[in-house]
This record gives sequence, C-alpha cells and structure tokens, in this order.
Amino acid sequence: MPYVTSPYAPVARRKAANLVLRHGHACAEVARMTGVHRATVGTWVKKAEQMNSNQGIPTESKARTFLK
Repeated sequence: MPYVTSPYAPVARRKAANLVLRHGHACAEVARMTGVHRATVGTWVKKAEQMNSNQGIPTESKARTFLK
C-alpha cells in the first residue's frame, strides 16, 4: 500500500482491526470490505493488539518498519 497522508486513515485502520478483534470477522472478510490485502488487515490487527488502546493505528513508512 502506498504511503498515505490522509488524517482519516489511522481511524479507518482501527475500525477495520476492531471488526476482527471485537466482532469476530475474518481478516479476509474485512479485507474484502475495505479493499486492502488480507495480510495488511492482519498487520493492523497485530498493531492494534500491541497498542492496547482505542487510538488510531498510525501511518508508518516501510523504511521505519524494516529498521525495527
């Protein structure tokens, strides 16, 4: 997914992750609803579990991800 600068993207990611975590939908089902790959939704779910809050999931560049 290309780098996104929309201020609404973090909230949309959290809502998608909540569909998996709280409502029991499958990652593939949420991916079809949101128009992203299922692995992307899986990444958002992992980040949401690590954050343990109801904040949006921030946008990070791939370069930052590889440096961790």
